Amino acid sequence: MLLPLFFMPLPKLEVGQFKLQVLDVDQGLSVLVQTRQHALLFDTGREANAERVILPVLRQAGVTRLDTLLLSHNDNDHIGGAPILLGQGDRLAFPMGLILHSLPEDLPILSSKVAKQRCQTGQRWRWDGVDFEVLWLHPNYAANNDNARGCVLRIHNRWHSALIPADISRLEEGELLAAGLASTEIVIAPHHGSKSASSDAFIQALQPQYAVFSAGFMNQFRHPHPDVLQRYAAAGARLLRTDQSGSLQFTVGELIKFQEQRAIAPRYWYTATYSDPKTAVGISP
Repeated sequence: MLLPLFFMPLPKLEVGQFKLQVLDVDQGLSVLVQTRQHALLFDTGREANAERVILPVLRQAGVTRLDTLLLSHNDNDHIGGAPILLGQGDRLAFPMGLILHSLPEDLPILSSKVAKQRCQTGQRWRWDGVDFEVLWLHPNYAANNDNARGCVLRIHNRWHSALIPADISRLEEGELLAAGLASTEIVIAPHHGSKSASSDAFIQALQPQYAVFSAGFMNQFRHPHPDVLQRYAAAGARLLRTDQSGSLQFTVGELIKFQEQRAIAPRYWYTATYSDPKTAVGISP
């Protein structure tokens, strides 16, 4: 009789709603996007993140199958955890329907039997009243590094949108601007807030309400760069950082609601957080 107290079903999203969680994977990127009946994981962070972060989050979110695993580009901090999700050694693979990627064809993780498709500008699909669109990569683009090949995904419903641009630089941002880049309320800052990305023109075109930086605490690259933070703040965006707030969760319907993981379940060593209410740039002891 007491079992229902411990196994309460998670509330279902309504048709047209989506949930976007930027996971705290240290210096890397992993974003879980859910609609009422579907789930997509955009990147996996490094190898250690798969078992410590991603699999527990999937269980907690009630995700038993990924419709799509999107692996944006060939950087370890974006795809390092993929082998564990795809089955490695005696581990069972996490059930999934499709791998969408821009990776070299000879990578071992692409030997999986899961169906595969390369990211390409113009790919579109709809899940439960929510639209997904790949904005990048053009198949004939002469990319000079892996970052430039990063898949860019836009998600939108009737009211709001989110953009996940992986590690593209200002050059690729310029290509997106030339193609016509719509305003977007939630933006995962390109390349963890590196000064090589997030140009003034890019930010002005997007006019984001929220700028999210997925970066490791005191990372060696000093992401996000202060100039980038200032540009987003000057555009009126609220700045949110995984190195200060942990995982960040947006529930997007007619309204946008967000939660910071460390506000929900603070660690004992985070006894207080001092933050600017506008920018959410805080200092935790």
